[in-house]
Amino acid sequence: MFTPDLDLKVATRCTMFQVQDKTGVDTGDGTKWDGVAGLDSSTLTAANIRIVSPSGTYTDNDVLTDITSPVTDEFWFSDLTGTQVDGLHNLIYTLKTTNIAITAYADYGTTVTGTVLVTSAGHPLVTGMYVNILDGTNYIGEYLVTKIDANTFYITATWVVDDGATTGTITYKSTFYPYVYCAIEAGIEKMYANLSRMVIGETRDKYLADANTADGLFKALKNAASSSNTDALDAILATLNQILDFNDVDPNL
Repeated sequence: MFTPDLDLKVATRCTMFQVQDKTGVDTGDGTKWDGVAGLDSSTLTAANIRIVSPSGTYTDNDVLTDITSPVTDEFWFSDLTGTQVDGLHNLIYTLKTTNIAITAYADYGTTVTGTVLVTSAGHPLVTGMYVNILDGTNYIGEYLVTKIDANTFYITATWVVDDGATTGTITYKSTFYPYVYCAIEAGIEKMYANLSRMVIGETRDKYLADANTADGLFKALKNAASSSNTDALDAILATLNQILDFNDVDPNL
């Protein structure tokens, strides 16, 4: 199954995300763009990157025009601008392609609790893909697919009634979890810059000690940024913010 892969750089003091699609070109296993058996980029109807901040707010970015057809290599999207805060972000990369015709829905709850059986003859969906149901009454929305056979799959939904003939869009989705720390980095750089304007003495020595402590913690944060233990990362980030606040350092000024 096509598996999109992203990489991220944060630039200009957390005001710009630079995102790269590093999936590459398919050579035969169907996991990449175009090529032998990969996703045909010419069938794309929509492409979006949703950036979800640590507080849960989000922005949607339409990136369809950044994806050329055919895809021949890794590529960069246009810069995604907007002020971001430090902490764990979610980047949800969604790609929509061709439509499928759905002919019937049925209660599948006796086989898998809380699911609905969907009939679509000759559908190309496999388990792990998504379908975005566009019309009908009871099942409009995006669902993770579990394939049963070439003509049926099931979705997690509350059974209501058969909606009959509807349309679904084949959708690929991947979520990435970058830990952003650009504001802290700017603050530490500012602390060291401030030292050049301070008179040698006890006050400067204490300020330097705080800057060095912050720099050490920041290096630990960077080295652990791929860790799944976000509580530990958040604790380091909170300590760094306390040091900056105590020394009246605003990274944004």
